[in-house]
Amino acid sequence: MDIKARIEYATGFTKSVDWIKTLFTHRYRTGGTVQSETIEGELLSALTRRAIASDLASQPIHPESEVQGKGSNNMLIKFETKSARVKGLSFHPRRPWILASMHTGTIQLWDYEMNAYLDKFTEHEGPVRGICFHNQQPIFVSGGDDYKIKVWNYKQRRCMFTLLGHLDYIRTVVFHHKYPWIMSASDDQTVRIWNWQSRNCLSILTGHNHYVMCAQFHPKKEDLVVSASLDQTVRVWDISEDKSIRVWDMNSRTCLKIFRRDQDRFWVLAAHPTLNLFAAGHDSGMMIFKLERERPAYVVQGDAVYYVKGRYIRKLDLATSELKDIAVLHLRGEGNRSKPNSICYNPAENAILLSIKNMKHEVNKKITVPLCKEIFCAGTGLILLQNAELVSLFDLQQKRVLAETRVSKVKHVVWSHDMAQVALLSKHSMTICNRKLEVLATFQEIAKIKSGAWDDSSNVFLYTTSNHIKYALINGDNGIVRTLQSPLYLVKVKHNQLIFLDREAKVRVLNMDPMEYRFKLALINRNYDEVLKIIRNSKLVGQAMIAYLQKKGYPQIALHFVKDQRTRFALALECGNIDVALDAAKALDETAYWNKLGEVALLFGNHQRHGKKGILLPHYWTALMLGDIVERVHLLKNRGLISHAYWTAVSHGLTEETRQLRELLGDEQLQSLELEENAKYVCPPPPLLSLEENWPRLTVSMSLFEGLQLKNKPSLATTAAAGLLVFPDIGMDIDPAGAWSDEFQAEQGNSGGIVDEEVSTGEGWEMEDDIELPLGLEANEISNEGMFVAPRKGVSVPHQWTTNFQLPVVHAYAGSFESAARLLQAQIGVINIEPFKQPFLAAYSRSRVVYTALPLLPSLNFRPVQNYDKGQKSSSPVVGIYISDLIQMLQSCYQLTTAGKFPEAVEKFRNLLLHIPFLLLDNKLDITKALELIQVCREYILGLQMELCRKELPKENIEDKLRSCELAAYFTHCGLDAVHIVLTLRTAMNQSFQLKNYMSASSFAKRLLEMGPKSDLAQQVRKLLKVCQDKSVDEHEMDYDEHNPFSICAKSYKPIYRGKQEVKCPFCSASYMPQFSGALCSICKVAEVGKDALGLRVSPLQFR
Repeated sequence: MDIKARIEYATGFTKSVDWIKTLFTHRYRTGGTVQSETIEGELLSALTRRAIASDLASQPIHPESEVQGKGSNNMLIKFETKSARVKGLSFHPRRPWILASMHTGTIQLWDYEMNAYLDKFTEHEGPVRGICFHNQQPIFVSGGDDYKIKVWNYKQRRCMFTLLGHLDYIRTVVFHHKYPWIMSASDDQTVRIWNWQSRNCLSILTGHNHYVMCAQFHPKKEDLVVSASLDQTVRVWDISEDKSIRVWDMNSRTCLKIFRRDQDRFWVLAAHPTLNLFAAGHDSGMMIFKLERERPAYVVQGDAVYYVKGRYIRKLDLATSELKDIAVLHLRGEGNRSKPNSICYNPAENAILLSIKNMKHEVNKKITVPLCKEIFCAGTGLILLQNAELVSLFDLQQKRVLAETRVSKVKHVVWSHDMAQVALLSKHSMTICNRKLEVLATFQEIAKIKSGAWDDSSNVFLYTTSNHIKYALINGDNGIVRTLQSPLYLVKVKHNQLIFLDREAKVRVLNMDPMEYRFKLALINRNYDEVLKIIRNSKLVGQAMIAYLQKKGYPQIALHFVKDQRTRFALALECGNIDVALDAAKALDETAYWNKLGEVALLFGNHQRHGKKGILLPHYWTALMLGDIVERVHLLKNRGLISHAYWTAVSHGLTEETRQLRELLGDEQLQSLELEENAKYVCPPPPLLSLEENWPRLTVSMSLFEGLQLKNKPSLATTAAAGLLVFPDIGMDIDPAGAWSDEFQAEQGNSGGIVDEEVSTGEGWEMEDDIELPLGLEANEISNEGMFVAPRKGVSVPHQWTTNFQLPVVHAYAGSFESAARLLQAQIGVINIEPFKQPFLAAYSRSRVVYTALPLLPSLNFRPVQNYDKGQKSSSPVVGIYISDLIQMLQSCYQLTTAGKFPEAVEKFRNLLLHIPFLLLDNKLDITKALELIQVCREYILGLQMELCRKELPKENIEDKLRSCELAAYFTHCGLDAVHIVLTLRTAMNQSFQLKNYMSASSFAKRLLEMGPKSDLAQQVRKLLKVCQDKSVDEHEMDYDEHNPFSICAKSYKPIYRGKQEVKCPFCSASYMPQFSGALCSICKVAEVGKDALGLRVSPLQFR
């Protein structure tokens, strides 16, 4: 488009006009005409931004193409498309969007930064010439050859309304920058002003005698507009056919540049309102371009940045906190010299090389550089050479290539501080290599890569694109640090600050949060201490982080970031955390999740979770196979199958369930139900051993957080007093249970022999005379070839065990239950053997394995042994329960206690206590743990039994209330975990306060505050403590002295103060008053109180 600066009046052509400042204008508020009024030069700029446009269809192509200009420089094309003729263009004032209206009537919306086609709008019939974005609202206006002006909402993707009034093609539409006005110019020789809010025409400006080609609001004066027509009154755009774009100097009135396309004619030009961008529409599409580069010329050398700003080369010192820059060199030469293209610094000679493109296309001197297009610094004596496809590391001394890698079109090279890694930046890609140019990672970007710098503290590369700051790790991971409003050029990463240069060469500092890439780097380096520290001290959330952890194989870490129950469920199953998955399934309570949990739990051997909840059919099958009639009735009843449940209950004689179901059915339904009189139920055989605990589960590796937390946990000996034992999770949890079976008796035979008898011979045998033998013949020289001696019968393995070991567990494994019971009586004073029935049977069932040697032979029994290499006397049975299994049982006991299920917790603790004698340990540490487990079980059983007793007491008279308060006070002195101690102290404090024993309540409150409770509880306790300290009196005397150490009688629940006589249980060491000597211990339920016993033996080491 040849822009001719001509102004023609209706009376003729005037040549002596000062450029284009005298324009034909309209004062649209009055509708009058003002001729020969001087308008600012920017009005011409506003007028030349508008034009008439055409359709842009299809996909973007040639984003790197250049159009050769008349001068030495090229048009820098950012974005280009191929389509039908483009008739109109409009830039969005803030976003990187452009609207293109087509000759076909289509309006298309493009993102020129991302090279993306966003949307299209098709309601016009015929070419659309006028198009314009609103500067604030999410709307735009279009005018076409169908005489219609349409206002669109691009968020709602629809036409809001249509303005009708023009009688011919609409050439230009434009929004006012302040008021809700639209101005349109048409071939009907009028200019119309509309209010787009009220949708009315405000004014019609007439006076042109030909097509009105363009109309614009004045950018500063609100009451002025300018219009250009083909009636020779004002002509700004003279459409030519020379297929070029011309750039004019408005001062000298000369053409600076001409950009040509050999095959296309240009139809429209548009300028971005704020950025250095232009758009041109031509016969086959459109393109967005800029006239010159905006990147400041700078170079980083150590802690200094040299850059060009204005007429000076300035130095920025990055080592100081003020970030002050100073001018180091004044640039001399012509005043209109082009902007510097690049700058290089030589630290050896303190010299700077400045590269400037000559706008006059004058050649001063040519320097030929063979085999490469670019040269980059690579350290002392080394350079990087870049040609079309390769980057080579060249040694200047040896004059040979040391290494090379295939990377094309490298524009910038950034080395790390130790020169160990290098980042090769291209336009849309980045490659990170090591010193030998071995590729470590490659990254692709849709937006252009502008700059980059290394974070020296973490060896992470940070780089900028047109709209983001990103990071790149050498393993190939990358992410976004923050978003940018405008392109910035990164020069230094300093702690948590990023130092930039903007396009005006101004120094800017931005803060950032590096936790995301430091977290990923710690994972890569397996620095789990740093990972745990970051998780505790920062807030790393988001789907991207969760997806990253899943992808890298850390689902157990992702669980720490996820709150959504569905996501937690999937992650928990992936890492094998069945308990977390169970909590998520409870929160979701959907059949699909319960079924999935059951399948995965069964794979891990966790049959308790498998049968937790699910659909009817699997549960019904299980109940049917187990012969559980009551469960079948309940399942049918809960699913609404009342008649089926009734049949089942009646057939099996369940009286109570039958009565309840009769009430639900009613008389009419009962009459229709006919039962089979001869129906018989075949009950399945009862199992010998019913397994209460899980099967041997698959090993689930401990997560890194559990491992790190366990590093800082106190040892078992230090936590035993508190009662909460924390041990690592293991892969097997077996709790034996079963029924009594016939006692095994080892077969013992009597050894036989040959009895020599004297046989008297008669005289007729002539035996009187001896035979004379040769001298020297010895008796051992006589052969015994014809003699047979039967071998001794061997000793069975069970007999060896019972002979070599005096441990109850070994005798139980050998099947000698009677001797095992005697040992338990002698060692721990057992007088009630019945609770040990299931442990005995479980031990005996584990002592044998059965295998088939040959298919035709019967199965053989084999008894696994351990320590067989140390000799026959040291070989012992392989036990099926370990100290770690009991610790796992202890955790479930803690959970029941925390949940307040005290009866179930007491049974669990007692069951755990009875399994301790069936351990077989081989080191002193495990022996200590076993003894501490007895202590923990005793304290919890005693405390929980007291609490259950307290809850059963009536609250009618003061004696019962006083006794309840005493039991609550005693409970606080049991050796429990800190979490449970807080609960007991809180209960005792409230009980004492209600009883008006303020001194006791004050004492409990102080102890509670010393435990470090939560802030809200601590605040409440302080308020109560203040009230108690003001009154400071106990209205009722309790049998409780906290300052005098005491133990608690496990039978009467009374204190036994220090110095008073007491007796103990030989097994669990529970204390009793002397009158309870000889009674059955109420804690363990197996031992005799006060009996003199040897003590528990669970290891051969205890006999040495």
